Amino acid sequence: MKYDQCIIATRIKTERKAAKLSMERLAELINVNRNTMTAWERQDESGRIPPLDDLFQMCELFQCELGYLLGEYDCKTRVDTDIKAETGLIEPTIRYLRYLKKNSQYQTLGVINSLLCQTSSDSHMFQYSILSSIEDYLTKELPPGTAQILFESDDKDWEVQTREIEDLILFKIQYSLKELKEAMMKVNYGKRRYK
Repeated sequence: MKYDQCIIATRIKTERKAAKLSMERLAELINVNRNTMTAWERQDESGRIPPLDDLFQMCELFQCELGYLLGEYDCKTRVDTDIKAETGLIEPTIRYLRYLKKNSQYQTLGVINSLLCQTSSDSHMFQYSILSSIEDYLTKELPPGTAQILFESDDKDWEVQTREIEDLILFKIQYSLKELKEAMMKVNYGKRRYK
C-alpha cells in the first residue's frame, strides 16, 4: 500500500498540537532532532515519512493506532472508525460512551439507551424512543421546512415564530424526559423490591 506523506504529516502535526507539544519537545521524546521532525511535518515533496519505530513511539504518545497516523482510517482506532461508519456517531461521542462503560457509569448508559431505543417486554420488539418522538415532532408536526431553517432566519416575524416553536420543542423534550424519569423510577423500584 502506498501512503500519502501529506496525510501522515498532517496527522503528526495535528496530534502534536492536540497533545500541546512543541516540535522540539516531541523530537526530544522520540529521540530525533528538530530538523527531522520538521521534515516529517512538511507537507510537500521534500517531506519524509518517519521510520516505523518512530511512528510506533508517536502512536504511544498520541494514544492512537499506526493505521490512523498512516491515514488508513479517520479515527484514532480501527474500532472507532468502524463504529463511526456504522452509526454516524462522531469520535468524541464514541470515546465518551467507552469512558462511561469503562468507569461503570451504567445509570448514565441506561439513560442514553432509553433515549435511543426502548424495548418492550419482548426484547425483539422496539418501541418509540424519546429521540424518535422529538424527531417525529420536528419532521411531522412542524410546518414543512421549519426544522431545517429553524435557527437560520434574520426575519423579525420569523424570530417570534421561532421562539414559539423552540418553546414547543422544549416542552416536548421536557415531557419526554419526565416520562423517561418515571419509567426509570419504576424499574429502580422493581429492582429494590425484588432484592
